[in-house]
Amino acid sequence: METVKHYVESETIKTLWNNVKTREIKLAVLQDGSRMMEPTTMTAWQNGKFDKAIELIYQDTELEEFNLKTAKKVGEGVEIVRMHVIEEGSLLQSTPGYLDLLIEIYRRRNVALGKENIFLFPRSLCNGLPIPTTDVTVFDNKAALVTHYWKRAIRERDVYQASEPHDTSFVSQQIVLMESLLMRSDMAYRLAPVGRADNTTWRNTAGASWLK
Repeated sequence: METVKHYVESETIKTLWNNVKTREIKLAVLQDGSRMMEPTTMTAWQNGKFDKAIELIYQDTELEEFNLKTAKKVGEGVEIVRMHVIEEGSLLQSTPGYLDLLIEIYRRRNVALGKENIFLFPRSLCNGLPIPTTDVTVFDNKAALVTHYWKRAIRERDVYQASEPHDTSFVSQQIVLMESLLMRSDMAYRLAPVGRADNTTWRNTAGASWLK
């Protein structure tokens, strides 16, 4: 296992992402990562200026570049799946929060532009499964990337390689967990792509009410 601090540009992690050939699955559990959001967008969203926040999402060139790279991978035959576990009470709070904005980004950029398959899992749908306390990504069933957070921002990442004897068991456990969740994905909420002309926010959709 290799640990990479958040401020280090890791060649190992770059290689994992660049060399994925068949499938990348990310299980996200973070409920508040507001410190990782673009501050102006986050502030506009929290102040109820939804139109401004949405426009800022589309102006984020770094986000656009990432999603174009993802779409290129999908075009090359790679399946990109993201499953986000939603804790009860995390959505539709009186003050618009991180998850609301993140889901807005998911459907407008990650799905519409990046061609990701994104599912929202209410915590109740995960009963009986060993859901981790932090985010995990599995690459081609060969490696697992665990992201650790501190004070709502990334602290470090652990890389586990199935080819390493001490990592094999952990990677296998994550693969089993991912497959178990995928088997329940038909009961989760799959995000549909949203075009730029549509100013309807996630908070006003039937899906949001379903997850409430």
